[in-house]
Amino acid sequence: MKVWKKIQVILINFLALAVVYLALLFFPQPLFTYCHTWNNLVLYCDNPIPPRADAMLQDVQRRLDKCPFYTGHPRENIFLCDDAWRYKLLTNVHSSAGGNCYFFAPENAFLRKADVSRNVLFRKDGVTPSGPDRPLSYFIAHEITHGLTARFLGLAYLRLPAWKNEGYADYVGKGGDFDFKKNLGLFKEGDPSLDPHASGLYLRYQLLVAELLDHRKLSVEEMLKGKEDQGQLEAGLRLEKGIISK
Repeated sequence: MKVWKKIQVILINFLALAVVYLALLFFPQPLFTYCHTWNNLVLYCDNPIPPRADAMLQDVQRRLDKCPFYTGHPRENIFLCDDAWRYKLLTNVHSSAGGNCYFFAPENAFLRKADVSRNVLFRKDGVTPSGPDRPLSYFIAHEITHGLTARFLGLAYLRLPAWKNEGYADYVGKGGDFDFKKNLGLFKEGDPSLDPHASGLYLRYQLLVAELLDHRKLSVEEMLKGKEDQGQLEAGLRLEKGIISK
């Protein structure tokens, strides 16, 4: 009986910690000292927020305007974690990525160390910028799009293939800055940048999503809920000739 009581105590403590941790993911605001609101975007940071934050948030909204699910949402929370321990705490197993948004708390987007005034997100080393083609506003819009998609699909979001999930988030996050013809050529050549596992980029997935939305003229809802097979779609792109640029 003593052993069983010890097990019960351990289980109760574990469940209590799990509840506290989940509550923290839903309401992480107490961990952040600074807050700034622009329209429906609320930026939280553990360091002072510079005056130029509005320009960066305006660019986030420009990108999100491409997503039909964005309209009508009263609040999107953005948490910038300049301290590595805070980012690891809030993103857990996803801490190697530039950002994360949990499907069960879709209104919260967590991003690692950034320079808001320069619209730059840093890589894992905390020093190297992610690159001009992927500014901080891109990463924020990408993560918020995950949350918007999760809210739209509900539990069906858990069955969404990675190529649609990440491809659509990048489609929105890039804000129209995607050269379809160029990336199709790279895809046909087997360029490593079009291999998500080798490059860490979602260009391949965005190419597939752009094909469905821009060339086959599917609606976002039709694309997300459709049954398109990734392999068949890629095979069709390899044979495609009359390409429309961008």
